Amino acid sequence: MKIGLSDQLIAAPLTKTLETQAELKAVIQSPGKNILGLLEGSLEAAFITPLDFARHGVSLSLHPTLALVSHGATQIAQLLFKKDMQTIDSIAVYKEDSQYRMLAALLLNEIYDLECEFEEVEESKTVETLLEEYSACFLEQETALSQIGSAVSQIDIGEEWTDKTEAAFVHLVLAVRDDAENSDKLLNLDLKPLRDPNKIQAMVAQACEGMPAMQKADLETLLGYSYQFESDDFAWDSLRVFYEYLFYYSWIDHIPGISFIGTGKADA
Repeated sequence: MKIGLSDQLIAAPLTKTLETQAELKAVIQSPGKNILGLLEGSLEAAFITPLDFARHGVSLSLHPTLALVSHGATQIAQLLFKKDMQTIDSIAVYKEDSQYRMLAALLLNEIYDLECEFEEVEESKTVETLLEEYSACFLEQETALSQIGSAVSQIDIGEEWTDKTEAAFVHLVLAVRDDAENSDKLLNLDLKPLRDPNKIQAMVAQACEGMPAMQKADLETLLGYSYQFESDDFAWDSLRVFYEYLFYYSWIDHIPGISFIGTGKADA
């Protein structure tokens, strides 16, 4: 089976656990490329964002346990602003259409009663430049991780989400084409490394080689304690909460049901 794995640092334990399994022919790339591969038929299974599943999941089912889930701080979705900023009205963002940007917008509205305008900017612009031109800037993934330890004021969107809703946040799900052959084999993969804290630490350390010491240490701590690499009923219930917000804000046109491989139809 040809499967798309994620090239994101936070997904390193999932990627490293699955890339060497004999049953799989793995390609490592961005979740955005993975959803295209599923839709085009070049991939049979892939890790994609819950947002892409909501938009394109009509002919896709999910693995019932393999997902990337966090509780609390994540460090990969950060709102940065100047100290002593009284209000925020304009926010620079490198990628406007993302689930993290949507999460940031709904939390600013729900918690702080702020309706902010997000403006997509060129990736060549530095954080320092953006904070001169805008009230705040919103960073994701490795760009956000690069700001660990900086003097700029930050709000961790994942932590705000958990504090407000008491829900987990699902970053990636493993989607499988409904016409994929032998998809049930995905239920019998060797996932023991994902349940071994020492092996997780080793996989994260390998993925973080070359990072500044403070960033590496912080990410290793987060992946060891804030993230989990298998889903459960609580995580799926949390995903439904997120979908309800997305639907309320008209960012998706329906709340998707979820079909799990090997078990049939279930609600998110």
